[in-house]
Amino acid sequence: MNTENNQYCPACNAFVGIDAKECPSCGLFLSVTE
Repeated sequence: MNTENNQYCPACNAFVGIDAKECPSCGLFLSVTE
C-alpha cells in the first residue's frame, strides 16, 4: 500500500485521505496543495 499520498491533520494529527477537504476527526478544513 502506497502511503506517500497521505496527509495528517495539523490540529489533531488524525489520518486524513489525500483528497479530503476537511479532517473527519476534528472537522478542520485542510488546504490541499497538490
